Amino acid sequence: MVLFFKKMKCFKGIDTAIYGFDINNNYLSAWEDKFNNDAEVRNEIYNLLKVCDIAVLMYARNPYMLGLIDMYQDHFKKSILCEIDDYILETPPYNPAYRSGFKAGNFSEKITISQLELSKAVIVSTAYLKERYGLYNKNVFVVPNSIDFDLWNGREVKPIKGKDGKLRIGWIGGANHDEDLKIMKDVAPIITKKYPNVEFYFVHGVPAFLKGLESERIYYD
Repeated sequence: MVLFFKKMKCFKGIDTAIYGFDINNNYLSAWEDKFNNDAEVRNEIYNLLKVCDIAVLMYARNPYMLGLIDMYQDHFKKSILCEIDDYILETPPYNPAYRSGFKAGNFSEKITISQLELSKAVIVSTAYLKERYGLYNKNVFVVPNSIDFDLWNGREVKPIKGKDGKLRIGWIGGANHDEDLKIMKDVAPIITKKYPNVEFYFVHGVPAFLKGLESERIYYD
């Protein structure tokens, strides 16, 4: 959402604003949690929406947000788009989101479906998500995930494959992919033994079974 905001600012004739994220300090606020009980937060969002022609909201778990979307589109006759890059309607039990409420038929799932149906359009990251969420909204647009290489200008970036001839395989992610990474527990040691020039790097959200691998060429942070 932040990169969308920054890129839209590059177009002439378009004014943009973002709420819930402090650009200067790289801080994400818990505004959705405060929406119910903090009148100041509600007023800030309301006043910002009044001057917007189009608003993009990430999927919400707060039923009050559905009222806000409905009011905004009905009263101001403007459009709200929903941005979502996960398929949360079939969340597997091992995923932390499942334990926090995203289960089939659960209240959180119903809120998300309602938001998809209320929104004028939906923004997703893959064709698969477009197909699945197209059941709830006919206007679904794919904006693929990508890397903004301009963010790396002026920074020291280590090459993936250096002059030493080593091939470095990296993974960077969150704590929601333990099950996805289980296959690497057996595969990574086999590869490093077979190919002396290969190294593995796991960064962030590294499960314990990877940290316990006994290989000098399997690294984690």
